Amino acid sequence: MNKYYVKMKIDFCGYIEAESEKEAEDKAWTSWGDTSDSEIQYDGVYSIDVDDKGEICEECEEGSEECTCEDEEDSE
Repeated sequence: MNKYYVKMKIDFCGYIEAESEKEAEDKAWTSWGDTSDSEIQYDGVYSIDVDDKGEICEECEEGSEECTCEDEEDSE
């Protein structure tokens, strides 16, 4: 089995009533959700990036790019 690093960018949008842009930004941090009563709602997936880290090492459970087990064996 391989190990993959997955990075997703997901958009949420909506309208917030506020006295300033700063207040609107502060409210947005806690106003999002996936229900219809949330001020900020799920809008869509912008992108999904997948980076193959290679086969998983059974000893350290890291991908082959991060695994240092072979380096440790060579130094012995």
